Amino acid sequence: MNKIRTQLMTDLQRIAAEEYRLREGEEVQDFIRLMLEYIGDPQPELRDGLIYPTFYAWILEQRLFTSDELRGILAVLLDEQHLFHGIGGQGDETVFTEPSRYLSSALLSSGTEKGLSWILRGSCG
Repeated sequence: MNKIRTQLMTDLQRIAAEEYRLREGEEVQDFIRLMLEYIGDPQPELRDGLIYPTFYAWILEQRLFTSDELRGILAVLLDEQHLFHGIGGQGDETVFTEPSRYLSSALLSSGTEKGLSWILRGSCG
């Protein structure tokens, strides 16, 4: 396991243990890039046990993102490295990026009570 991935797991375990609250000096953006990079990780503990619950808490429970930030996350989830990456491939681990489409669907439909229209309009109200 590489050092960056190991550190991400350690950080997300701590964040989960602290009810998804960040410590002083930490910013949600510090973690988003790596979470998106490892969202298709073959290890379920990182992917399903840490990244998805953290996104859920930050997006749906704590509502830490503006509509512009949500659109940015969606842009990454829907890019060629996530949404369709490795679909139809045989014998490799790219299939684990497929669940990102479920996260993107949940984000689109549940980011707020108004769902997709809120995200696309850029309106919180």
